[in-house]
Order: sequence, then structure tokens, then C-alpha cells
Amino acid sequence: MNLYKVAVCDDNAQELNNLSHMISSILDEKAADYEISRFISGEGAVNAIVNQNRNYDILFLDILMDKLDGIMTARKIREEDDDVSIVFITGSPNFVFEGYDVQALHYILKPIDKEKLSEILIYDWSKRNQKNYMDVKLKHSVVRILFDETIYLESKGRRVRIITTDKEYETYGTLTQFNETLPSEQFISCHKSFVVNLNYVSKISRTYFTTACNKIIPISKARYPDSKKAFINFIGKG
Repeated sequence: MNLYKVAVCDDNAQELNNLSHMISSILDEKAADYEISRFISGEGAVNAIVNQNRNYDILFLDILMDKLDGIMTARKIREEDDDVSIVFITGSPNFVFEGYDVQALHYILKPIDKEKLSEILIYDWSKRNQKNYMDVKLKHSVVRILFDETIYLESKGRRVRIITTDKEYETYGTLTQFNETLPSEQFISCHKSFVVNLNYVSKISRTYFTTACNKIIPISKARYPDSKKAFINFIGKG
């Protein structure tokens, strides 16, 4: 499991410590491997991330801080780091819309509700620790295939073909076995013989998906409603 790196920034020492302890408690319950860095000012967080190139998975930022406030801190950080998840801590909902500029993951209103904090924290932690590949047994070797490079899977008898962006693989097994390892928000079993990666779908009709490379993936009548719903949800999240 990867080390989960958390940064907390608040110019109120007591609130900084309280939030850090709450985060520790939540991650300890999940037996997560993590570390927490604390910053008493926006300038300190910017210096660490922008000037010292320190990387964090998630950053909790108080909005109302002296000198460099949370919004300005986030903007400076976003100029160099577009991967860190930013969560604003605020006593007022009036600042919510300002976070769109920095793609904030969420807002938490004071006083902090631990259940809400846990929901946001575990969502981000789980997403970053999610397995992003499958190990496939071939005739004389085992190959590791990234989910993001897999376009679709097709079953033929007792074999499964895996079509990726640059290669084709064939192995013994069933689509059911592969479905247990594939991320359900990304892959849809649209037919008894096909599973497709929605990242590569460009169009849907009542009977088939069309991929970006113009491959037609059939959709069975029974699975059309779920396939359509999954495709619409996937587009909405994107």
C-alpha cells in the first residue's frame, strides 16, 4: 500500500492540531500507511509544495488565514501541482464558489463533522490506493496490463481476449473472473461476451458501443439499460 501523504494548513494552532488528530484517528481505523505535515501559514504550504517540490495526496486548507488566505494559497499551489486534492475548511458557505478555480475536492464547514471528514478522506485515500492493473497469465509468462490501457475484453469459449492500446493478449479464463478485478465505474459488461472500457467509448446506440478506434462492441437487449446508465454516469463524472 502506498504512503498516503496529508497536509493540513491553518494559522490557528489549536484548530490545526484538532484537525490533524481527527485525520490520524480516521486513517488509523483503516490501518492506512500515512504521514501528516502541518503548516501554520499559507506561505509555509506554498514554500513546501512549490519551492521544495514536496508532494501531497490531499491538502486541507483553512480559508480565513492572515496574509495569504486559503484561496490564494490554493491558486499558487495549483500553478505547480494539479494532482493534490484540495479540501477547504471554512466557517461560512459564502466561499464555496471560489473553489471552482482550483478544482477543490470538497468543502467542510466548521465546526468540523468527523463523519463528513471521514467520508471525504476515505474517498480520496481509497481512490489513490486502488489497484490500477491486472496480472494476466500467458503461456510462458505473466504480463501486467494497466486498466487505463485496456480497451475491451472478449470471451471466446474458455479463452478471453484482452485488447489494449498497443497489443492483444489471450488467456484462459472467463469474463466473470476478470469482472471481479476490473473497476466497475470504468468497465461495463455490456454483453455476455464483451466488457468495454468506457474511457474508449465514443458513442452508444441501442445495440452497440462504438469505440474511439471505430470498433463495434455489441450490447445485449437485457444489458442495454445498465450500459446506457453507466455510460451517461461516466460522461457526467468526466
